[in-house]
Amino acid sequence: MKTKRYSKIGTIAGGPLYLTFLTICTWIGRGQASAQTATNQLESTQYTCVQRGPYSKVWQATLLRTNSDGIVATNYPSYIELATGICYLSGGQYVDSVEQVEPVPGGAQAIQGRHQVQWALNANTPGGAVTVTTPDAKQLSSTVFGLAYYDLASGSNAAIAGLTNCNGTIVAPNQVLYANAFSNLTADVLYTYTKAGLSQDIVLGQSLPAPDSYGLSDETTILQVYTEFFNPPQPQMTAVTNGTVTDDQVLDFGDMKIGIGQAFFLNGQNAPVPAGIVRKQWVEVNGGMFLIESIPYQSISNQLQELPHASNLKPDRGSVRKMAFLESNPLRPGASAKESKSMKSGKADTTKPRLKVDYDLLSSSTNLTLQGDTTYLVTGTVNVTGTNAIEGGTVVKYTNYPLAQITTTNIVCLTGPYRPGVFTSINDNSVGTTISGSTGSPSAFGVAYYLNSLSTVENVLIQDVRFSYAGVAFEANDNETVKFSNCQFVKCGTNVMLGESYQAIFENVLVANCNMMVTGGDDAYVGGVNLTADGCTTFTDPRYNYASGSMTNCIFTDDDNTISTKFTLTDCIVAGSGTGIYQSVGAGSYYLANGSTNRDAGTANIDPVLLADLQTLTTYPPVVEPSGWFTKNYTFFPQAQRDTDTVDLGYHYDPIDFAIDIAVSNATVTVLPGTVLAGYGTEYGIYLFTNGIVNCQGTATSPNYLVQYNTVQEQSNTNWETMSWDGLLLTPDEADSSSANFAFTDWSVLAGANEISGQSVACPVALQNCQLYTGYINATGPVMSVTNCLFQRANLLVSDRTDGNIAQTFYNNLF
Repeated sequence: MKTKRYSKIGTIAGGPLYLTFLTICTWIGRGQASAQTATNQLESTQYTCVQRGPYSKVWQATLLRTNSDGIVATNYPSYIELATGICYLSGGQYVDSVEQVEPVPGGAQAIQGRHQVQWALNANTPGGAVTVTTPDAKQLSSTVFGLAYYDLASGSNAAIAGLTNCNGTIVAPNQVLYANAFSNLTADVLYTYTKAGLSQDIVLGQSLPAPDSYGLSDETTILQVYTEFFNPPQPQMTAVTNGTVTDDQVLDFGDMKIGIGQAFFLNGQNAPVPAGIVRKQWVEVNGGMFLIESIPYQSISNQLQELPHASNLKPDRGSVRKMAFLESNPLRPGASAKESKSMKSGKADTTKPRLKVDYDLLSSSTNLTLQGDTTYLVTGTVNVTGTNAIEGGTVVKYTNYPLAQITTTNIVCLTGPYRPGVFTSINDNSVGTTISGSTGSPSAFGVAYYLNSLSTVENVLIQDVRFSYAGVAFEANDNETVKFSNCQFVKCGTNVMLGESYQAIFENVLVANCNMMVTGGDDAYVGGVNLTADGCTTFTDPRYNYASGSMTNCIFTDDDNTISTKFTLTDCIVAGSGTGIYQSVGAGSYYLANGSTNRDAGTANIDPVLLADLQTLTTYPPVVEPSGWFTKNYTFFPQAQRDTDTVDLGYHYDPIDFAIDIAVSNATVTVLPGTVLAGYGTEYGIYLFTNGIVNCQGTATSPNYLVQYNTVQEQSNTNWETMSWDGLLLTPDEADSSSANFAFTDWSVLAGANEISGQSVACPVALQNCQLYTGYINATGPVMSVTNCLFQRANLLVSDRTDGNIAQTFYNNLF
């Protein structure tokens, strides 16, 4: 029995109120019969972990399949699981980390991870109630000191509540709660231990008095949380000054860091509501080191009003002093000695309103490259302090878990036309490797936060990326401008969450059945050009005030009824339904309808770069070639009109001229320069069934493209999905006169898919001046003659021929 083998493993580089601190018809004379090469799965092993490291685990399975000729193919599907701190060294080898707090004499500990944490029984223990030992053996001992107001205008502050004696309780496998930890205020301190780090939350069960009751200004006062650190290592600080306020945005202690904080308001199990950026300062006062975290009172005042009144707090206007808050320790009671009792177990109340101000002490990797040939699974926080590069073709899947997210300080999109990056659910089997445990039925409006940008650069560009089934697709914390170009959002809960980003710009973006377009970012500017938004329940969050935005050449259908009142609309349409506006072809649901009045209806008074880009794109669908035989000669040509005249409204797709699922038998297929063919079949795009010939000749200035449909279409429906894809080009199973010649042709599929495949029967396949991206090329059947081609993240299998002196020839290629 003959077998073929594929193998690949990718790599990577490198009432309470919570305040979190630390943390898409023509008939060409083919028969009706299908030419599918039926395959049957013989055996599939379970995924096993074949490699472990501190930030990743590699999972691999063995899949055996046979075709109608009885030839067996052995495949090794794999994916990489990502999570910071996913494994730790024990006994000289990496083992899985466990998010587990266990009681010990004197308190509790969590030691089954790269970082270890010890908690004292009493929150007010001298020298620190919590001690973190970092992976690089540094120790950070700290204790919450208290809460205070600080008036930026006057420079005065007022103590609100200080820490008091209280014992901790283990309230979840990975959480320690110090209940009623403050004097005169119902408030707790909650610690959460994760594989990635440690978060410290202040849980307010009561509202705070307004600053003006202390003689301070509500408009200029900030709420501060003070945490004292005892003999800490000095961090490297990345500081930014805005007016008179200094923010130590990143505190780098080596292997662990404290990054930009974010506040959220939570009410029961409802989705979190962002409340703003948390600023922080690392300061020395009277020989003590303090982390002072701040958020404007105005950002949280409405949320605070939902809590019960703190009747025990009696604001004393006489306590307001100039920068004297820490000097006499007005909040700290007499600390108790360390105790030997173990911490007990209990339960925390998460049903009441609470405010979470995000402060995390996290381990991190320096750089992460999401490779175009690899499927990833994000199961926890992936914290990247360097560059997160997104290559075209990569598929990144997420578990339905809020902390399943990639948090990064710098994002670089190495994506492009027909080479998007795809971020989706673990249960989405339509792209990438199928993950172990996947249901195959992803739910709209998920929970996971996909990309969390902590970049402080002036402009962040996210281009040629698809986000599907996210809770929050993209969170921007401190960017002046975030631009989304040629992107797709499909069935996401929230597309973009803004912190203090000043502008969110959407250029040639498709939004399909998402709950909310933008949330957060008071006074942020939101603008769009050639944006199509359909079924967007809420466009901009009504809980925030947005600066006047503008929309140009856009289409809004079945969206909320505030678009016309919130934005200045130029050459846009707003309709209650997409009926008559769009047409669905294959997995693309937003091509403009035939004879649409929305074509040639836009203005060219837009960014010249975007205008030039749109002229290469289209609002016309492909011609779909029905699945089956191709028995007559045929020539494919560029039929989908590119938008080179007056601009069409709405989202523009990368052009697909013909969608193909053809078995060529005793015929010649010719492809003219500039043509895009997209395979959509259950197994292949082109199958050289019997004596089939393909001549695909592009030019340097008008290359051809041979791609899989999902590199273009958003997959807002389940049309064309397949689990048995064998390749864009299949060579014959029996010896005949079939051949294929390609010049100046770009090949592209998403991670894990095949581009060229065949059995052991010799079939000449010539490639010259071609570019092949991300897929598998199996040259055990095809006899390859390859000259001056680029193979980028393409997995090429070449073997010696066994049927005579036929040689595989490669000249002047770049791998």
